[in-house]
Amino acid sequence: MTPATPLSKTQYGIYAECVGHDGEPCYNLPYLYILDNSLDAERLCRAIEEAVKAHPTLFTRIVLNDDGEPMQAIDDTKLFQLSEETFEAFKRRSAKIKKRCLGCEHHK
Repeated sequence: MTPATPLSKTQYGIYAECVGHDGEPCYNLPYLYILDNSLDAERLCRAIEEAVKAHPTLFTRIVLNDDGEPMQAIDDTKLFQLSEETFEAFKRRSAKIKKRCLGCEHHK
C-alpha cells in the first residue's frame, strides 16, 4: 500500500455518501456488452488487464488515519484478473445486485 494522502473535496463527498449508505451498491453501475463468438475473449481479458495495470490509481482505497480521518492510498497488493462469464450466470448474479440496489435511497 502506498503512503496515504488527503482526499480531494470530491473524494470526500463520495466517501461521506458511501458511509451514509453502507452496504448499498449505488455507485456500481454495471454494463453488459453482448459480443459475438468471433471475439477472442481470453485476448480481450488480457488487454483489459494490461490497461488496468498501466493505471494504478484504479486501485485507490480509502483508509482511516490514526485520527479517524479518511485518506487515500493505492493498494498495490491486489491482483486484477478478468474471466469469461456466460450470459445466464451474469443474469443470475445481476438479479441479486438489482434487488439490493432497489432498496437504495437513490432509486426510490
